Amino acid sequence: MNTQKQEVKKKNIELVILYFKYRSLDSIGEHPYKLYKNLIGYVCGIYDKIYIRNIFEILLSRGYFEVNFIGKSRFYRFTPYNNNHENIKNINPILILQFYCN
Repeated sequence: MNTQKQEVKKKNIELVILYFKYRSLDSIGEHPYKLYKNLIGYVCGIYDKIYIRNIFEILLSRGYFEVNFIGKSRFYRFTPYNNNHENIKNINPILILQFYCN
């Protein structure tokens, strides 16, 4: 039973990352936890606050969020294309242009 719950959690995390990328949340700037809590609940269809916070903490520990303190408040920025993620390898794209003259 625990392995099934772990698989569901893993799928929910992947779904949340995919949805956040689809909505381009990296371009909207920094927001409080409340916004991400509501989006995670909407995407997963689960409104258990502890479960949602657990998913958010996993994403935070994997480096998908940057934390910025403004006063006593924390604001988070979604950063999906950071090279610190577990599932992204360091890729250096190279563009080679070749021109042929007749």
